[in-house]
Amino acid sequence: MQYYDFENNIGYIINRTAKAFVGALDSQLREKVGVTASQWKVLQWHKMMECVLNIKEISLKGIPDESVKIMKDALENIWCNLRLYFDVDSDYVKKSHHKTLVSHRED
Repeated sequence: MQYYDFENNIGYIINRTAKAFVGALDSQLREKVGVTASQWKVLQWHKMMECVLNIKEISLKGIPDESVKIMKDALENIWCNLRLYFDVDSDYVKKSHHKTLVSHRED
């Protein structure tokens, strides 16, 4: 039997981190605004942005800006590689990103 170290796998680490972000955002939005993270994607009013910025501040505490940029670039490259080879969620991500941009412009 072959052993695979899931806890050190980049996919596992990204997934675990993404779930933590969504869980933290969902918790903050429910507590402070009375909506879920899913509802936030559509509504995105002022109080909700405070929650999002709070989660961002907490999550990046103690991490230098240059490290954050490197991480973002690396994750973007991983996403592009997966999208190129497997067409992973490309339509969903484009639609979701477009909705977010439109909502911000309307505020």
